[in-house]
Amino acid sequence: MKLSLIVGIATTGLILGSLINGEVRALTLTKVVHKIPATSLTEMSQTGIFGQYARPSMTIAQIERINLSLTGQWKCDDGGIYYIRQVGEQVWWYGQSDNDGASWSNVFRGRIQGNRVMGQWADVPKGNNRGAGEMLIQITSIDRFRAIDKTGSSFGGSEWTRL
Repeated sequence: MKLSLIVGIATTGLILGSLINGEVRALTLTKVVHKIPATSLTEMSQTGIFGQYARPSMTIAQIERINLSLTGQWKCDDGGIYYIRQVGEQVWWYGQSDNDGASWSNVFRGRIQGNRVMGQWADVPKGNNRGAGEMLIQITSIDRFRAIDKTGSSFGGSEWTRL
């Protein structure tokens, strides 16, 4: 059985999760396309749910469903560039400092659960750092995510933006 539910609210819309066999599996984001006056819906459907609940002072947003993919190139507030690949629920990245990874470079592997990604990161020997730990990431929109909890030492980044 598949059921969609709201798992978060982003600045650009609602984050929906598909509940499959009791577990949130697929993640999509709704995007506000344009707003239409509720009275237009009332005129279109006097007996339907919109006619029953719509009031002239309300505005109802028309939304468009978007498949959320984190795959791409991202910039982080630590000054680094991250190359992210998402395959289904799995997320991997390679990140490096802006000096071609000489200061630090790291990898991450995690799993999407709702609007969050839980995973492990580790510095790799291209850079000078040798930290490792776990990280919990919150997806705030299709173009942004942030670390809300991290363990280990030397991981400086907290906010990512899609390039």
